[in-house]
Amino acid sequence: MTAETKKIKGILESSFSTDNYVALVKEIFSSAKIISPDKQTPERSNFSFHIAGYSHVATYMTPDGKKLVILAVELKKNAYVITSRSTQRSYAKKLIESSNSDAAVIAFYTNGESKWRLSFVRLDYEMKFENGKLKAVENMTPARLVMRIST
Repeated sequence: MTAETKKIKGILESSFSTDNYVALVKEIFSSAKIISPDKQTPERSNFSFHIAGYSHVATYMTPDGKKLVILAVELKKNAYVITSRSTQRSYAKKLIESSNSDAAVIAFYTNGESKWRLSFVRLDYEMKFENGKLKAVENMTPARLVMRIST
């Protein structure tokens, strides 16, 4: 196992911390632009029942020019890490659209708890004919579980 692999494995097996998440982002997306990982934006919408807020950790431009936003989302209850995937997916869509991005890597966590989820979500669009008119139809990938971590 390489030193990089050991470092990534160690981060993923640890409880969530902003410092560890930034280290993970730097390890995986070496050219990512770190934005404001320590500044949480409180959630004040209909998502606020489940979500305390989010931090814009970084932005990464893929080689083919796609914008990937990297976020950390604080959930209000630890059970939401596992049980509120639909809410997480809808919230991810909101964050992707508001940041004018193509996709997101998001760490969902609860302060002081060991379990956290790392997800990748992408928005896709396709053109379809509906009622004789050409329309752009949005398809969102499921919030793919990259890793659910529990220590």
